[in-house]
Parts: sequence; C-alpha cells; structure tokens
Amino acid sequence: MRAWSSELLEPELAVYAMANIIEGVIKYAINRRSSDALEKAYLIAQDINDPSLKAQLFERIAECFIRIGCILLNEPSAMTAGDDFTAAKRSFSRSLEIIKQDIRSPQVSLKIAGVIDIILSYSKASSSLDFILPLALYAAEINNTFERDAMMSRIISSLQTEVIHPGSTDPYEIMAFLLQRSDIARDDPDVIDLVSRIIRMIGDPFVRLSGLTGLADSLIALRDIPRARGVLEEIAAGLVGLPTEYQKILLLSDLTILYCRIDTGAAAACLLDGIKRLEQVEPDHEGVARQQIVLAIVRLNAIMPERRWIDTALSVVRKIAEPVEYINSLIALYSMLRGDRTRGREILGYMTEAVEKIASSYEKAATLLDIIPLAVQSADDDMPAELLKKAEALTKKINIQYIADRMRDNIVQIYLMLAEKTADRKYLASAVAVIRTIDADELRENRLIEADCPETYEIPPQYVRIKTLSEKMLAEGFHQNQVTALEHLVLTVADRGREALFFCDLAVFFRKAKEEKVAARMLQNAIREARIIRPLSRRSFVMCDIALRLHAAGCERTAQDILDNAIDAATNIRQSSLRDEVFDELGLAIRIMQEMER
Repeated sequence: MRAWSSELLEPELAVYAMANIIEGVIKYAINRRSSDALEKAYLIAQDINDPSLKAQLFERIAECFIRIGCILLNEPSAMTAGDDFTAAKRSFSRSLEIIKQDIRSPQVSLKIAGVIDIILSYSKASSSLDFILPLALYAAEINNTFERDAMMSRIISSLQTEVIHPGSTDPYEIMAFLLQRSDIARDDPDVIDLVSRIIRMIGDPFVRLSGLTGLADSLIALRDIPRARGVLEEIAAGLVGLPTEYQKILLLSDLTILYCRIDTGAAAACLLDGIKRLEQVEPDHEGVARQQIVLAIVRLNAIMPERRWIDTALSVVRKIAEPVEYINSLIALYSMLRGDRTRGREILGYMTEAVEKIASSYEKAATLLDIIPLAVQSADDDMPAELLKKAEALTKKINIQYIADRMRDNIVQIYLMLAEKTADRKYLASAVAVIRTIDADELRENRLIEADCPETYEIPPQYVRIKTLSEKMLAEGFHQNQVTALEHLVLTVADRGREALFFCDLAVFFRKAKEEKVAARMLQNAIREARIIRPLSRRSFVMCDIALRLHAAGCERTAQDILDNAIDAATNIRQSSLRDEVFDELGLAIRIMQEMER
C-alpha cells in the first residue's frame, strides 16, 4: 500500500488515502469486534508523517479499542463469558497504552475523561458490574488528585441505582468494593492489582487498612502467599497511625482470621494483642470490639483447638453489656464446645437469661429463634418448645403484619423441622396452631397445605373469590368490567386496612404477570385506601406493611416512597409515647428492608 501511494499519488494525497484506508480498517474492526484489525490500523498509522493527523488517528484507534471492550462486556457470548471478559480487559489495557504512549501529555487527562464518558454510555444499557473495571482503570490514571476525586465521584453517582454500595460515601472505597464483587473479575490478578491501587488512594486510614484486609483475602485465595503476607504486614504497621483503640482491635481481629490461613503463630500474636487492647477500648465501641475478638478466637480455635481459648472467649464475652451483642458472641462461642453438652447447657442458660434484657419484642423473638437450634443440640426435649412458645407470644406485640407473619413463619418452619426429626405429632400440632395466627391469607394457605392440614374454614371466602377472579382475568384476558368487579369485590372487605393490603397483593400479583397497567391501578387503590385509615398509628402500620410487601417484590423505589408516607403519618401522632412506639417499629421495617438488599 505504501509503494502504490508513493508512486501513484502526490505525497499529501497519499497521506489522506492511507488515513481513509485506516478508517475502513477501524470500521471493519468494530463490526467484527476484532482487536487484531485495530492493531493493523495502528501499525499503518505509525507511518503517517503528518503529526496532527497521526495524533487524531491514534485517538480514534484508542477509542475504538474501548468500544470493542464495551461491546464484549455488554453482549458476552453465552458459553464464553470468561473469555469475553479477558478479551475486553485486554482491549481496555491496549487503549490505555496507546493513550499514554502516543498522545501528548496535556491532552491525556482530557482523553481519559472522554473515554470514561464512552464507557458510562455503554454501562447504562447493562446491569453488569464488569464495567467498573475499565472505569476504575482509567480514573486511576488521572494524576491530578482533585480531578481524580471529582471523576471518581462522578462515576459512582452515574452507576445504576440497582448496584448496591457499602455504607460509605468514599468513592474509592465503593469502587474497590464493586471491583471485588464482579464474579468473573474477583480472582483475576490484574483486577487485584487495580483494586490494590484504588484502595491505596482512600484517604481515611482505617477504611484504607480495612480495604487492604479484603485485598489480602483475595491474594490468599490465589495462593499468592508472599504478597499476601506483605499486605498483612503493611496493615499491622499501619495500626500505629489509627486514632482509636477499637479500630485497632477490629483490624487485629481481621488479621487474626487472615493469618489463620497461612501462619497460626502470627494469628495468635495478633489475637493476644487485640485482647490486651480491650482494657483501653472506648466505651461506646466496646461491645463491637469484644464481639469481633470472639469471632477471631473461634476462628483460631478451629485451626489450633486449645481449651484455653474457650475460657478466654468467655472472659471477653462477660464484659459485653448490650444483650444482643452478648448473645451473638455466645452463639459464636458455642461452636467451640464440640459436643460438650454440660458446658453447652451452661452457655444456653446465659443466653436465655440475657434475652429477658432485650427491649424490642422483635429482637427478643429473633434472638430466641437463633438460640433454638443450639437448644435442640444440647438441651432437654422441653427447652426448644418453651423457647418457641415465648417467641410466638412476642409476635403478638408486633404491629406490622408483614413482620409478625415473617416471624411466625420462621417459628412454623422450626416446629415442622422438629416434627420431622422426632416424629412427635405435638410439634406438628403446635405448627398448625401458629399457622392459624398468620394474617396473610396466601401464606397461611400455603403453610396449611405444607403441614398437610388444608382446612378450608381457615381461608376467608373473600380471599378465595378475589384470588379466583384475578387468576381468571390473567388466564382469559382483561376487560374493564372485570377490573371494576375485582375492585368492588375487594371493597366489600369490612376492614379498610385489609382492603389496602388486598389491593397491594393484587398489584404484586399483576406485576409479576407483566400486567403493569392493572398493577399500577391496584397499587393506587391500595395507597388511596391506606391514606384515609384512622387512627394515624394504624395508617402508619398499614402503609409500612405495603412498603415491605412491595420491597420484597422488587419495587424498592415505590416501597421507599410509601414508607415516607408512613413516616409522615407517624409524625402527626399527638401522643408522644404512641408516636415513639410507632417510630420504633418503622425503624425496624427500615432495617429489614436493608437486610433484604444485602
């Protein structure tokens, strides 16, 4: 091609002819997703003598490497997702090489910003976490700290809301977290190197060192022990610069757990250092610090079992004042007993005594359900049943139906497990008795069938008619008069709160069937009925119930809006003690939503 252009064309025309040929090769490369074709275009571009045109072509080629990588991430082959990721990563890295090598220094930052815009435009059409790789790769290359901070923040704010972030506002921490969440990239050495770079850009020393513990974990998983050991030593050296004792203890607990996999001597040294520091830990954080030390003791004992670790763990736990943290630490410690039933009953006694100190009915019931599997292992036959009865009684004090039913359902599952394990029909009878107290008709019906006890009188006829009509509409097609008939049927329910919940369940039902228009109408009916419920406390509880059901069905944004309405209703309650009680339960609902998202 060079020979033909030099012989047949004027020098200036030859240059532009080569540029046109390069453009053709670039288009071919994009259509075929061929990085090899782009390499050919790059080789040809090197022979162009016009510096300005040459720079433009290099920029164009670098940009096309990015586009190929994005296309591979957006449309991976069904059988070769891992290969596509590797090819995409190679394409992104090659683009960066060209930018750093062939584009003049003052323009590099601008080009990187432009490249990031291209990647973000492709990422909006995908829910894949893999796009965080090229975004982090390019953002990390911005030398100016302020520009890089701004770009990192912009990238994080541009990501889809479905992507779950850690409880942090630091964009570097979020970036590292998302890189490590990618299924394909998690064990990739190049990605681990990038994570290492991002983590070291975190400003807060505790957050930075905590991030390095995750990096060390990845390196140990890859069996890169020398490098992992280096990171662990870096963390240990960084403890000196931390402002609080509890932060040092948390990291020493992490170091203990990580060292357990490569050096039990170093693990024991970190653990003993952490235990020693408990004497100076800040009171506000003592419970969390002691709980983490107990987890570290349990881990070390699993690797090198010694009697002293049980006594050490007990001495650490005894000074935990908060009952839930105290019980959770004892539950962790329980795994160290290795079938010692006498000691097991002793620990169970400590747990059941501490349950009485828990203020929240929900927390108390949830903690009892955590204790019961241990009671099944070590205690007499009556103890599990007694604890289950206590938990069931506590559910009657929970005002939000969804939460109470969820707890009752857990109790039923344990009763059914005990019935199957012991072949004792008293557990089955207890399970059926709890099922009958479940407010949600569909859940109650399903559990009665599961318990082989499908008494029809337990299912209200109104629920049956509503269910039958909605299923018929779905099977035979929608008509306006049928939708209106369904609404009138729901409105015959005597209790307005139950009407609102019926409408909410119908909204979820039709949404799952992809009937969005009817689902939206049913949801509006639910909200309209809930808004006129009196008293305000009941309105708040019903709205919260609707929010929880929608959140469980995947309608997070709508659920949050309705929860805001529940909070507004609670704010207007005049009686302060009742208002505080309602806010406590709303806070519980928020926490449950957050648990669903994890």
